[in-house]
Amino acid sequence: MIALQNRVAIVTGAGGGLGRKPAGYLARHGAHVVVNDVSADAADTVAAEIVAEGGVAIGAGASVTDPA
Repeated sequence: MIALQNRVAIVTGAGGGLGRKPAGYLARHGAHVVVNDVSADAADTVAAEIVAEGGVAIGAGASVTDPA
């Protein structure tokens, strides 16, 4: 596996569903994770879980389909 320490991973849909597990996996392997989801609350919850497990993460509530 590629070393992920000090790398940033942006995972869309990570507030639940398909993106949640990869976000945690990347964090466990050293990546700093931006947890993106259309639900800011869901994104913040997953980011908090990652931080509680010793990882680095922030939540970002936004739709990647909206150019603004």
